[in-house]
Amino acid sequence: QMESLIAECYRIMTKSNRLIMLGGEHTVSIGGYYGVAKAVAEKNNKRLGYVQIDNHFDFGDISTLHGKIYHGSNGRRISEHPNLSNKAMGFVGVGDLTSKLQYDSLIEAGVSIEPMYSIRKKGFENSLRRVLDKVSGNCDELYISIDIDVCDTSVATGTGHVTIGGISASDFMDMALIFHDYPITALDIVEVSPKYDLSDATSSMVARFLFEWLYLKKI
Repeated sequence: QMESLIAECYRIMTKSNRLIMLGGEHTVSIGGYYGVAKAVAEKNNKRLGYVQIDNHFDFGDISTLHGKIYHGSNGRRISEHPNLSNKAMGFVGVGDLTSKLQYDSLIEAGVSIEPMYSIRKKGFENSLRRVLDKVSGNCDELYISIDIDVCDTSVATGTGHVTIGGISASDFMDMALIFHDYPITALDIVEVSPKYDLSDATSSMVARFLFEWLYLKKI
C-alpha cells in the first residue's frame, strides 16, 4: 500500500506543480513526501524540505501492533529519507508529552522546533515563520504536513485526539496567507475524522483554509 501511495504521488507530481492530499491516518505523509521528493529531484534537481504542524512529533520507531509504518512513526520515517537533511526539517505546535531524550536528540541534530509553550510566548505567526525560514533556507521546496490535532479541541473536534491548549481557529486560518511567502509544492491535512466532527466545523475550517491558500491574495 505504501509503495502504491508513493508511486501515485510521484505520478501526480510529474504532471503538475503542486500536490494537495487530504488524509486519514498520518501515515499517508510518508508516501506523499517520498513520492514528491522523487519527482522534484528528477524534474528540477531540487531538494524537498519537510515541516510538520502537529501536536506530536510522530517520531516513534516500531509499534508492536503495526510495525515500522503507523501514525506515530511518520516523522521518523520521513527523516530517514536519504536526501532530507536534519536542517531541512521542522516541527511546529508540538504540545503533547514526549520523551526528553527524543526532544534533545532532535534539537542536537539541527531540526527546527517550535513547541506550543514557545508559541504561547512568541505568538503563532512568529513561531511558524521562524521554522519555515530556517527550513526553507536549507532546501528548494517545501512539503507541509498538517495534523488537525494541532488545533485546540474546542475548534477542531473532528479528530481522534483531544488536544488541550492547541492553536486557535484564527491561527489555523492565518497559515493560508503566511504560506504564500514560501515555496510550498506539496501539502497534506490529516487525521480529520467525520464521525467526531460536530456540526462539520472541522471539515469546514479545513475547506476554508484550502480556499484561502489557493485562491486569495494578500492585499
